[in-house]
Amino acid sequence: ELFDRAIRLDRRFAQAYAGLCDAYIGAYDFARDPKSFENAEAACHRALTLDDGLWEVHVALGNLYRTNAQYENAILELNAAVELQPHAVSPYLGLAETYSAQNRLELAEATYRQAEEIDGGYWGVHRAFGIFLYRHSRFDEAIKRFTKVTELVPDSGIGYDNLGITYLQIAELDKAKATFNASPLPSRWTYLNRGLVYYYSGDFEKAVEDQKRAIEIAPDVHASWGFLGDAYRFIPGEEDNANIAYEKAIDLATQHLAINPNDWRAVGQLSMYLAYAGRTEEALSRIEELLKHSSDGDTYYFVTRVRLHVGDANGARDSLKLVVDSGGWSPALLARNPDFAGVRNEDGFRELLQQPRG
Repeated sequence: ELFDRAIRLDRRFAQAYAGLCDAYIGAYDFARDPKSFENAEAACHRALTLDDGLWEVHVALGNLYRTNAQYENAILELNAAVELQPHAVSPYLGLAETYSAQNRLELAEATYRQAEEIDGGYWGVHRAFGIFLYRHSRFDEAIKRFTKVTELVPDSGIGYDNLGITYLQIAELDKAKATFNASPLPSRWTYLNRGLVYYYSGDFEKAVEDQKRAIEIAPDVHASWGFLGDAYRFIPGEEDNANIAYEKAIDLATQHLAINPNDWRAVGQLSMYLAYAGRTEEALSRIEELLKHSSDGDTYYFVTRVRLHVGDANGARDSLKLVVDSGGWSPALLARNPDFAGVRNEDGFRELLQQPRG
């Protein structure tokens, strides 16, 4: 609203257009509404036309390029911002996130540390660094970063959401639920992830309630619809509602991949939605595509769930071993996954799911 007001006062206010671009990118990240991405493109290019000498314009354009996987262009724009304003923290955060997306992990971490040197008291630095640590299974370090966020901005729910999902990932379900419940400003992330706590706890009705709350806040997020389908699938008599949710998730994930075709996590999620919707050939095709481009723990987790659902127990066991070996998933959390209930006591699966967290 503030950016819109500035633009109305001065239609040539490039800085306001850059801020509006970043705001629309944030809205897209939050709600996955393709219209937000289109608006971000328009605002960014208007800002660039008005004044290409502002560092804020190059940050916004770099963030836009990263959002749809144009990583080299993103780096060019963000480095231009650094040259124009070497003491601003946002260009470094944008660069670090872009390097992380390219799997240039050492460079990404070094750049996060540069951002921390510039402004170690800014909560956004700790949150961004924490997300990086979380994505690469450094959960104890991530917990410290997210705890710092809750201390720096105690009236915001941001740190609580990130802290709660980290506790969930290491199977500390009670801590995760308590953290989500303590959030002073519950968001769609709060409800989505607390819904997962209920799902892993076997309370599928409450999982449905929380996913519906998340969908009310942000109806275009495919993951919420997918998790809603998962919860419905384990409630007798709710098969039709599960299928409706999965089909909606398929539609939204497909729209997102049209914007960022290199979001391999979304490809993996889409493969699961397709499998549970009974579209087996499409699911297996997506898995084949995914395995050509990605080999992290999340990738093998999606592969495992699809293989289990289509009856490929041997293949599922092989990919589950890769999930556990990656260190990205707690065996204790995997053991509580309702989808693994039928195999958790079988030879080969039992040994993997009983391993201590590395």
